[in-house]
Amino acid sequence: MMRQQMEDFRERGEFVTGLTASESSIYSRYGWGIAVWGEDWSISREHTIMSCAPAPSVETRFVDPDEMRQIWPGVYDRVRRDRGSMFNISDV
Repeated sequence: MMRQQMEDFRERGEFVTGLTASESSIYSRYGWGIAVWGEDWSISREHTIMSCAPAPSVETRFVDPDEMRQIWPGVYDRVRRDRGSMFNISDV
């Protein structure tokens, strides 16, 4: 199953993927464990071209944190429906 998922990522051109476990403590018996607690990446702008650029009619803009809190749940939910590994989120 994991091999198929990684092949799907490659076919879609996704260069960064992650695998999480809902109950990570049970996997240590199989030799799996936490690889890192966190990461900090910097990517030069010239290496940030979009693999699926938006249609010319799509408008993008920066938003402030207050507006982001209003629009982000809807954006996240639309993307979450197409991906099996994303969690439901709430305001809590």
